[in-house]
Amino acid sequence: MPVKYQGGLGTIWKHNYILRMYKRAQIVDGYFLNDAYEDKEVLLDVQSSSSNIQHTPQGDKETKSLTSYGNFPIQTASAIQGYRADLLWYDGEWYECSSCQWYEHLPTRHWTATWQRVSESDQEPPPHVTREEADDDD
Repeated sequence: MPVKYQGGLGTIWKHNYILRMYKRAQIVDGYFLNDAYEDKEVLLDVQSSSSNIQHTPQGDKETKSLTSYGNFPIQTASAIQGYRADLLWYDGEWYECSSCQWYEHLPTRHWTATWQRVSESDQEPPPHVTREEADDDD
């Protein structure tokens, strides 16, 4: 995705977050293998957008989503190009980027991304965040 003008959106509402940026997957025996990533501290304006309860035969499950605003693009999943979606560490949980769009028609010109909370089993905190710190975010 080409990077366009990245000015505009100030830092007044932004905070530091950990963004897990996945690298391009390798193809081994016809399967994509992608464990390579880099955790970076980034400046974003992140806002909760929804929280719902899904009723399933296995029990109730809470789904959460976020919206973020920033000056750079976020990678979404692409099976064709071999990319896994970037993850955002927010309030002690990982969220996967489901869309990212450039808004150049606004005076602030910025990237808007939507995020979906990943499953309970994939909530291992980043290496430099302890489990106790992650649990304290609740």
